[in-house]
Amino acid sequence: MLPLLLAVAAAAHQNPFADPIQVAQPIRLEMTPTLDGKIDTEEWDPFGTQTYLQWEPGKIYAAAVMPAGKDLVVSIDGKGDGWLVGRDNIEFRVTLKDGKPVVTARELDATVVKAPIWRDRHDLEMASSAVASSSGDQTTVEAVFDDAGANVLPRKPAKLMMRFDVVDSTADSAPYIPRTCVPIQFDDDRSVALPKGMTSGVEARTRAVVPGEDLALRFDFHGSNALGVKTIDLRTLGVGENSANRLSILFPNFDNKGRAFVDYRSKIDPAATVGYRVVRGTLTFADGAPGIVEASYRVAPLLEFVLLKTSFDRLPDDNTLHIHYVLQMLTGLPSEGVIHIEPPAGWQVVKGDGDKFKLLGGQSAEAREFLLKAPSDAHGTFLIKFTGQTKDRSASSNCYITLP
Repeated sequence: MLPLLLAVAAAAHQNPFADPIQVAQPIRLEMTPTLDGKIDTEEWDPFGTQTYLQWEPGKIYAAAVMPAGKDLVVSIDGKGDGWLVGRDNIEFRVTLKDGKPVVTARELDATVVKAPIWRDRHDLEMASSAVASSSGDQTTVEAVFDDAGANVLPRKPAKLMMRFDVVDSTADSAPYIPRTCVPIQFDDDRSVALPKGMTSGVEARTRAVVPGEDLALRFDFHGSNALGVKTIDLRTLGVGENSANRLSILFPNFDNKGRAFVDYRSKIDPAATVGYRVVRGTLTFADGAPGIVEASYRVAPLLEFVLLKTSFDRLPDDNTLHIHYVLQMLTGLPSEGVIHIEPPAGWQVVKGDGDKFKLLGGQSAEAREFLLKAPSDAHGTFLIKFTGQTKDRSASSNCYITLP
């Protein structure tokens, strides 16, 4: 027993994942970076030294600028109950092989306390991807980790314990070695440097807008006129800066309930790329430093498809799966068209491909079903591509199903 304890102690001493980490901004907003191997202005929030983090529902974006021979490792303790507890601990890793980034994912199963083990998560690997570029002896890696519908990543504001590390490509961690994680709040609004006695938020309303249509966000503030707020300047950050309005207005007076409201309205450029964007409001005061409020919104496709069930215990006797999904219209306008379903290679859509839809708009949704026949030996995670085609526009969604 003593030699084993000494080995564990020695391994822990050499553990690159045990050092405490500091994160300047623990609140992360929904924002979609462009994965092109470059860290552009206002594209990323720093996580640590030369590492970066963003999110959107079901996805985490990570980036790093690192020397050759290094890997980027992202560790997630889903329930925040300790790295060596339960089966909610996920590791994503980006390794350069022949100059190309490769994503691997594995799950730490510590349900047997004395014998934790690693389990490969090929479903998460399949849905995730990375790009890289090199300059001199530095490599920039940008990655998206997609949970493939497995609900291991947040789909609404939530807190996760996690850490980022840049480690030697040969560095590994035995399953019994702990990792020190820090709390990160995944959210859709935040504020920085507001004076004491002032709070902010965003009214709970739909934050999705299709290119060419109108966005309306309302910031609500609580405080008093004694704070001396003078103006607020509102603009969309980064890649969306030239696709939405920039507004500079006098800050409104607080009412007798201590409330003030500021509307950010903009027509979104028809050529805008889809993704989550952040609008920043900079407040000036009669005295003191400026304050910052920020909120996420989504430049959305015309429509999208969401599977209601992504994991199946087994194939039915006839190998035909009845799969339910939601067709979500994200435009405010009435739309009609045709649904196309592209199955995995060797599979067959028995019913549902070519179905028509006609929705009234107003970002309405409709539950639907299709039948999918699988090969008798099918097991693993498979991609299904949905496309909604109207008279002049189309939008596609990648969805995943898993069979044991």
